[in-house]
Amino acid sequence: LDYCQGMNYIAAFLYQITQFKEDEAFYLLLGLSKNSNFKDIFIDDMQKLKIFFYILRRLIFLYMPELITYFNSNSVNVRYCASPWMITLFTNFYQYHDGYDSKILVQIWDDFLLHGWKSIFSSILALIKYNYDKLLNLKGDELLTFLINDLSKSEILKNENYEIFEKYKNSYKLKDSIINNLEEEIDLEAAIYKVNFSLLIDKADEEN
Repeated sequence: LDYCQGMNYIAAFLYQITQFKEDEAFYLLLGLSKNSNFKDIFIDDMQKLKIFFYILRRLIFLYMPELITYFNSNSVNVRYCASPWMITLFTNFYQYHDGYDSKILVQIWDDFLLHGWKSIFSSILALIKYNYDKLLNLKGDELLTFLINDLSKSEILKNENYEIFEKYKNSYKLKDSIINNLEEEIDLEAAIYKVNFSLLIDKADEEN
């Protein structure tokens, strides 16, 4: 695995929490790539990332159906905001908050290392749910701009709101079974429409 987009955010975060020790930050990044399933989204032309977009869209539909319908009516795809969160494991929002505002980010990482990608889905659902009413009051370009630029600046990501974030996140405790079922759903749909899953996901993106 070579350098991939977003690794600069991860490296900066690791450099910060190791108190600016370059060798430790490097080996932590190496360990993340070797000993977790983080690298999965970068191989095979990022096919896994596309699958995750599909799964996230279905999760939002299951838990917040009105919101995903609203996104569709405004031609907004959830991948616009989810892509940087997944690629950087949420370290991209670090740029919008105080350098020591990392309590929530550390917790997100702990959960990811312990429980894998389902914890990232839970974090994304929590962040979206916290901003639910605001999202429903935006339209078109305003909605898209908020998702891409402003969601990462949300107040809920500040240290003082740690317990609030945990409360929202804990309301979406996802089981491996639901993630696996949604991934199997992709294969089933691909078989029905006689296309590979990549084309199926691209088609879904175009429709949304």
